[in-house]
Amino acid sequence: MEQRAISNSRVQIEIQIHDTGIGIPERDQSRLFQAFRQADASISRRHGGTGLGLVITQRLVKEMGGDISFHSQPNRGSTFWFHISLDLNPNAIPDTLNTDGLVGKRLAYVEANATAAQCTLEMLAATPLEVIYSPTFSSLAEAQYDILLVGIPVSMRDLSPHREKLAKACAMSDNVLLALPCHAQVSAEALKRDGVAACLLKPLTTTRLLPALVATSHALASAPLMQIDSHKLPMTVMAVDDNPANLKLIGALLDDLVQQVILCDSGQQAVDKAKQLQMDLILMDIQMPDMDGIRACELIHHLSHHQQTPVIAVTAHALEGQREKLLSAGMNDYLAKPIEEEKLHALLLRYQPGLHSVVPASLPPAEPIVDHNQTLDWQLALRQAAMKPDLAREMLQMLIAFMPEVRNKVEEQLVGEQPEGLVDLIHKLHGSCSYSGVPRLKKLCHTLESQLRAGTAAEDLEPELLELLDEMDNVAREACRMGV
Repeated sequence: MEQRAISNSRVQIEIQIHDTGIGIPERDQSRLFQAFRQADASISRRHGGTGLGLVITQRLVKEMGGDISFHSQPNRGSTFWFHISLDLNPNAIPDTLNTDGLVGKRLAYVEANATAAQCTLEMLAATPLEVIYSPTFSSLAEAQYDILLVGIPVSMRDLSPHREKLAKACAMSDNVLLALPCHAQVSAEALKRDGVAACLLKPLTTTRLLPALVATSHALASAPLMQIDSHKLPMTVMAVDDNPANLKLIGALLDDLVQQVILCDSGQQAVDKAKQLQMDLILMDIQMPDMDGIRACELIHHLSHHQQTPVIAVTAHALEGQREKLLSAGMNDYLAKPIEEEKLHALLLRYQPGLHSVVPASLPPAEPIVDHNQTLDWQLALRQAAMKPDLAREMLQMLIAFMPEVRNKVEEQLVGEQPEGLVDLIHKLHGSCSYSGVPRLKKLCHTLESQLRAGTAAEDLEPELLELLDEMDNVAREACRMGV
């Protein structure tokens, strides 16, 4: 692929595909772009095919305002090429991103997956870094590196048993970058508190990796002393949610507001942490598998050192009368999803230690009107991520990484397999949509979940399920267009 021309808003590219096959005689070349024709009819008999592929490709290229052609020599092979002009992504990271700070720096890269490693090494080759690659951490030479990039395997569900390796990594470099699979993002904030410089979402892309490397180069240049944020409330807050996207967002919000944050992805993990630690406040998701939030709250309040610890119910289902039910079940208060930073801050002020009277919350600002038929609303995504562009982008990336799992389950339902857990998966998708600026997909999830929980058979919701699949595709396309 080559760039032929570029302007402020468009780029013209040429893509070539070369093969070393039998080639095409000159007398047959004029027939290649005719429907149902092939240069050698025996190929169709031996290998199948209809002779439509090139015709369809030609029409697609023309629809995109481009042209297609080829040159070929018998027994030497063929080269097909096409030209197209495309809009430049206004949100892409510019080519002028300054990598001068990486000159002379050594980066060690650890990744067991050979395919992922090859892709990332190609990205790193475009930087001035000196790169040392090792497929395993144990085979990496023990030395000091300016940057240590470690890919975490998808199969690694729990990172807590690997704290010793993490400590060793942090001893080898002051700038440890972890590439985490989607499900491990729940641990990102805790890993940063343990010394990791940044957590990136797998698969690594240039738009994810390069800014992190440049930010690291700034850190290497300035090496500022760590400072304690005096504006943070002197509180230890635990947040519990089985949805990694929800947990990451609330963790990021809390990290700006309180001095210590504990994140748990299940009710059982929350109970186990509560047995070991003292906390000032617990934010508890209600709908979780195995142990729901109400049961976890009950068990925590049975602990002698947590009998008076406030537990706040966090749920997306603000149904009439539900707040009263949750309070009667042992919850101390109620916070509706999607969580907004102002409301969270007001709640923290009300429950900060030593405060015996309720702090009046200021009137919330008027909420902007949301177009619920819009596929991707970036301004909404920013508001849902406390106006943090990097966090908003990461939340959207996590949503997109989760969508294939939902698609597989929905497609199983559509072919009559009646899979278990469909409603729970849609509930989880709905939660992720609440923080990703995707109002139409969120609305579809809410409608489907409500109907399924009301007893409507999944086979009677085929049109809605198909609409859900289409909208997930729309979200992925819009995100790709924005460079996410």
